[in-house]
Amino acid sequence: FTDVNNSGKDSGIVIGSAYQRQAARLNMDLNATDKLFVSTSMGLTREDNDRIPGDQSLDGIVTNAIGMQPFAPIYGSSSGFGGRAEGLRYSNPVATAAFSFDNYKTLRALGNLDAKYLFSDKVFLSGRVGADVYGIDELTWSDPRIDRAYAASAGGVGRTAHNTNTKYVAESFLTVEPMSAPSNR
Repeated sequence: FTDVNNSGKDSGIVIGSAYQRQAARLNMDLNATDKLFVSTSMGLTREDNDRIPGDQSLDGIVTNAIGMQPFAPIYGSSSGFGGRAEGLRYSNPVATAAFSFDNYKTLRALGNLDAKYLFSDKVFLSGRVGADVYGIDELTWSDPRIDRAYAASAGGVGRTAHNTNTKYVAESFLTVEPMSAPSNR
């Protein structure tokens, strides 16, 4: 059994936000011999999340769009967008959406292998191994062309983060079914 799911890229309701996910799954069962049974399952998932740039409190697309003066011009003399010269009190949220980004990508592989060996109809050995690998990559850029943002005074601010977490599991057990007592009739 295989399954491949490729959902297209979904644009968010805020400028600069989007989400894309792909997934694939493979399941396989095999009777290797009349005494050995093997099954496996593997899933792969990739996510690409274009998040909304901002510092989650004072400066960002949504925060500044809400706090912006109602009659302040969006477009102007600061790299094509309104800024200090047009009297903006905060950084321009449309300029932030156009020039800055916050991309968060994940890749996950989850799989297992299960085997069962029959010594007899009452005694069998089972074993399982599994792994879960989860990788994260984040790349953020705050562009210096955004007037009234910290990145303008710092010449731009970039950040990258990478992390991979891996978990393994292995187990085995022997099953012995009790013999039934003979009936006295």
